[in-house]
Amino acid sequence: MKHTALFYIINFIYMEFIFHLYFWRDARISLLPALAVIVLISVLQSFLQSFLKGRVNKIFFWVCMGMDYLLFASQLVYRSIFKQPLMIDAVILGGGDALTNYWREALQGILDAGLGLVALFLGVAWTIVVLKLWKAKPVELTGKGIAVHLACVAGSCAFLATSLFGLYKFDSEQYMEYQEFGYPEEVLERFGVMAFWFRDAGIVPLPEIEEEFTDVFVEGESTDITSTESIASTEKGPGEGTEVTDTTETTESTETTEVITEPVYKPQTLGVNYDYLKEIGSDEVDKVTDYVFSIEPTKTNDYTGMFEGYNFIYITAEGFSTAAIDQ
Repeated sequence: MKHTALFYIINFIYMEFIFHLYFWRDARISLLPALAVIVLISVLQSFLQSFLKGRVNKIFFWVCMGMDYLLFASQLVYRSIFKQPLMIDAVILGGGDALTNYWREALQGILDAGLGLVALFLGVAWTIVVLKLWKAKPVELTGKGIAVHLACVAGSCAFLATSLFGLYKFDSEQYMEYQEFGYPEEVLERFGVMAFWFRDAGIVPLPEIEEEFTDVFVEGESTDITSTESIASTEKGPGEGTEVTDTTETTESTETTEVITEPVYKPQTLGVNYDYLKEIGSDEVDKVTDYVFSIEPTKTNDYTGMFEGYNFIYITAEGFSTAAIDQ
């Protein structure tokens, strides 16, 4: 099993290197949990393969190698076209429409990313050459080897759990980025393709660390209040307490009754002379003018003018992403 798992691990690391080199011109990647995910998936594939015998064992190996390649290749082509990572929801919800409506763009994207796809495939080609020269035989499960295989799987799970716990305790910023998955592009770049797919699938539930930040916020707020009160008390001199009381009484005696007026809501209309438009316009312009003139205008409300004076830009886009939505 160790030899089979080693092939998977080397192939994964090679494809991660090529993927990062293709898009970001470097191979910087966070080893935790990227390496742990790679080891776990490699060991699981080898473990399942070990139950098979003869020709079926070899077929399963190459099917796994092909599926692993497709995970990287599809991500590479999709990101080359759309400049953003491919996510599972996009495949499930819009995969059929993309293949039928945008097959030309997809084909062009595959051609444009041809160099990267070939570079990724060199890992599979290397495996084919090594196995041909080595003449390795498939490893099959035996009664004595079951415990060893199970120990490898358990060790891989423990390695992943330890990696996530290490991020949780010693690098909360990276852990929150991986746990929240709010910016998939950064997760893909920082943790790699396999850790990205692993997180997108939600295979392992990750505990949140919001409580720590909430406590810090509350402590900071209480400290600010205490410091403000202490500053106010130190500024008081002897006898100032009586003066404050006198000022309060004076303020109370000079209070005036506030008059509350109901807000006036006005129709939101543009200063357009529709009669003039009908005089100079064509039939098409007349149709649009009649339609706009027939619509009852909406009225202002309590939120009208809220962003007056600000550089506020409202964009209506075709796509929708939850990256900027946070409770």
